[in-house]
Amino acid sequence: MHPFFRAILINSLLLLVIFQTKAAAQNEQERFDDALQFYQEGRFLNAAHSFSEIDIPEAKLFTGKSFFAAGQYKLSNHYLSEVPSNAPEQVYDDSRYTIALNDFQTGNFGRSLDGLHILKENGTTRNISRSAENFYEETMNYLTIGQRKEAFMQSNIPEVQLELITSSFDWVDRQTAQTLINTLENSLIAMQDSVAVQNLKARASRMRNNPQNNYAPAPEGITYNIGVALPETEDENTLGVSQSMYFGLSLAAEEFNRRNDHQKIALHHANPDADERNPEHVMTNFAWNNNADLIIGPLFSESAYSMTALAEQYQIPLVTPLANSDSLNLDNPYVYQINPTFSQRGRAMARFAVNELGLDSLAIISEKNTPAEEEAHAFRDEATRLGAHFVHIFNKDFEAQGYDVSNITPWFASDTTFVDDPDEFDLKPVDGLFIATGGGGAANLIDLIMTDLEATRSTVTVLGNEEMGYVEMSTRRLQRLDIFYPEIFYTDESREDVTNFKVDYQNLSGMDADRFAFLGYDVASYLFNILEEVQNPARLKDAIKKQPKHSGLTINIDFGNGHVNRGVRIFQLQPEGAIEIE
Repeated sequence: MHPFFRAILINSLLLLVIFQTKAAAQNEQERFDDALQFYQEGRFLNAAHSFSEIDIPEAKLFTGKSFFAAGQYKLSNHYLSEVPSNAPEQVYDDSRYTIALNDFQTGNFGRSLDGLHILKENGTTRNISRSAENFYEETMNYLTIGQRKEAFMQSNIPEVQLELITSSFDWVDRQTAQTLINTLENSLIAMQDSVAVQNLKARASRMRNNPQNNYAPAPEGITYNIGVALPETEDENTLGVSQSMYFGLSLAAEEFNRRNDHQKIALHHANPDADERNPEHVMTNFAWNNNADLIIGPLFSESAYSMTALAEQYQIPLVTPLANSDSLNLDNPYVYQINPTFSQRGRAMARFAVNELGLDSLAIISEKNTPAEEEAHAFRDEATRLGAHFVHIFNKDFEAQGYDVSNITPWFASDTTFVDDPDEFDLKPVDGLFIATGGGGAANLIDLIMTDLEATRSTVTVLGNEEMGYVEMSTRRLQRLDIFYPEIFYTDESREDVTNFKVDYQNLSGMDADRFAFLGYDVASYLFNILEEVQNPARLKDAIKKQPKHSGLTINIDFGNGHVNRGVRIFQLQPEGAIEIE
């Protein structure tokens, strides 16, 4: 080829390469801007997907930041670690800073502190260094003693390990402080005779044994990950319960996020009853992939059984809204039941009978082979513990006997003149009668007993279980007898906050609020308020059971230093309606 034409061809090729490079750069910038738009709109998974298709350091950084914002910390770390060290300083430092945030959110506090320490000491960009310093100090004050120990073992920087010890001295006792100093000396040989350690020993010797118990605020930007285990089934009733409850707790999460500019609640929903997964898999997913700080659900005892053991293994509090089995949380420090068990309801009625009404001589009528039998046993045990005695205890299979109570109710007559066979009944004074019924014939049994009590002019105070509230009572009956019963879910429609909730719920879901919507809101509000107080989810396990009584929109929550809600409301049936006893 003639040199002249060869030169023209080479120049043309060079121009084509330059043109293609500029066009590619322009196209890349447009794609980056589109992805950035997703990021700014809060559509983080869309942003992550778009950024991941662009092969520049800035895009890798924002892919990682997008996955971080979406709560997918492992994917975030994968892309952030691909940002090369020769990237622009701001980009590289930001990637290291976000990795430290990922480590914090996944509980790797030692690694997080090491990364923050390096950035605050040697970061090349002032803004990132200042942010790293702030987050480092906030994390140091935030950690519990258990988290501090794990962070100490994870850290590879002596200065960080030293500060993990020293920053705890404001809220540990003298003996604990001295033990921590010994740990520091045994772990860091170079510090055994250091001035820092000697100063710590002198400080520990002056400490008192009544440390402060104030909770340090959580680092700004923290996300609390809440697992929500609610079933999605073809059963319309169960599905409706799940939907109502989820919208209710979503409202509580929105309120928390509005109140807290620098903290947020993120909800992660999973179906514990799906055919392709069992509840154990759901629990593992919450722990490993969502880094859950707390789990609300499942709804019922059957699914909850499978998750309770893993709650203890992963050390994640599990709060069940509706499960009421007496054996669900035996000896499990991480399981809390919002719905009082049948035994807890029986004990609540016994305390009310003895402590509030002053009843001394008691009797029980209960149905065999029903949950009501558990209530009756608990009522008897608690009332006996409180000093009352029992005159009569009847525990029968009333359905099998055709609901015949003719040989039982005469024992509660006011006088033998009102009894058909007075010689058969040696009447003894009875102050209170606890009627524990269950099953399809409960209303019929209650009505038969109450009719006989009226006929024999009984003056006994009647205490029922929850079934008592569902039975129609005549005005005359309510005027003659004092009748009390427990209620778990009750909503006072006259309250202003109830009205406001209904409006907010309608705006969010497009549906009317039912009792499960109220329950979801109450449970979530209770738990999120505790998070606001203690700041660190590691403190939730103990804080939940120690909280004072919480009066919600539909349920009272009072764990009384235990793991089963004792918040049973007591009502009296009166001619004008059921009246709550304060």
